[in-house]
Amino acid sequence: MEALSAAIVTSITTTLTPSDPSQTRVEIDLEGSCEEGSAKVTMSIVSAAFSGLPRLRRHKLVNSCMAPFLESGGGVHAVSFKCKSLEEEGGG
Repeated sequence: MEALSAAIVTSITTTLTPSDPSQTRVEIDLEGSCEEGSAKVTMSIVSAAFSGLPRLRRHKLVNSCMAPFLESGGGVHAVSFKCKSLEEEGGG
């Protein structure tokens, strides 16, 4: 599960802020087990990339990052997340 978590975080940070991944913070919680073959993922994502974007656009960005993990054999069967900009989080 550690490898899956790291892969998800890397996908999100490098997609949202490729020139400076430190501008995206991801808190992730995975429920499930390797034996079950998939996990439920819950995330809180704070990113400079969300600045000025409406909620729907933010969610589309994250969904595009998660698509490979949600496909058959991708390791994830469900995902939920909250997105905030750095300004909304108080860090920008």
